[in-house]
Amino acid sequence: MKSLAKSIEIELGAEVLLLRPSLRHALSLECRPGGGFPGLLSDLQDGSLNAAVEVIKPHYCPRHLPSLVFDKLNELQSPLTQYVIALTGIDPDTKPSEGGKTLSFREHLLNLYKIGTGWLGWTPDVTLDATPSEIMLAYDGRIELLKAVFGTSDAETAEPDGKELDAKLKAAFGTFKTIKAKPKHKRGRASA
Repeated sequence: MKSLAKSIEIELGAEVLLLRPSLRHALSLECRPGGGFPGLLSDLQDGSLNAAVEVIKPHYCPRHLPSLVFDKLNELQSPLTQYVIALTGIDPDTKPSEGGKTLSFREHLLNLYKIGTGWLGWTPDVTLDATPSEIMLAYDGRIELLKAVFGTSDAETAEPDGKELDAKLKAAFGTFKTIKAKPKHKRGRASA
């Protein structure tokens, strides 16, 4: 079962900081030069001061941040790695689906944005402030609601992939025995 991502607590100087793994931070770190999440995780494991500062900076940005991070660099490796993993929205307890399409982290994060702003109807700011785990749990809840209201079976689970609009409409309204009507201007006219 998916769980909500918890804020990661770190201590810098005399302050305790909570790093919240929001979609906004996930997208900005995935776009960084040097390989996105895989490169960032590698840099953190190698003890890169720049990578650690880059992760913390959106949450806390005093002028002397690099020196604060340098003083605790070894202690920060584990929590910053946990934070980056939380940014991916990957639940280690969930088995990958067979036959599923492989997505890059960027595509995965953009799909989460689409789910938040499209399927869930959240504003862009609310979606970007949510964690990937929150978006996925809310999406699962929306699917359960739609199943309860429309009586959809598990075999007909809707997924926000790249289906054509007609296929999406058919999946959503197929249980209502609807028919697709052509607009008047596209109907064949009998010649007089």
